[in-house]
Amino acid sequence: MKGNRITTLAGLGTPEKPHPLQAAFIAEQVPQCGYCTSGWMMTAAALLRDKPKPTDKQIRDAFSGLKCRCGTHMAIMRAVRRAAASNERSETPARAVVRPGARAVGDTA
Repeated sequence: MKGNRITTLAGLGTPEKPHPLQAAFIAEQVPQCGYCTSGWMMTAAALLRDKPKPTDKQIRDAFSGLKCRCGTHMAIMRAVRRAAASNERSETPARAVVRPGARAVGDTA
């Protein structure tokens, strides 16, 4: 792995400046139990890095094999589309609208 860069969910964005995908997951109210969120989000981040404007088929193909017991698959698809659209509109990360008392994605406090 020497010379390669590894990004984890914790390195994707910050509460002050979330990655567009983190903001989209919050806006679409994707997180439920949180067990699978890291896998879905990092897979989506890699997809958007490689294909900034993915089709629905490309999104589904990227997610093949991932499962969500809470059934948030459609919300995840909306979040990926939202993040892709956000990337098209702006070079700056999208801001999340977070309901009072909610925590940011990756926030453990």
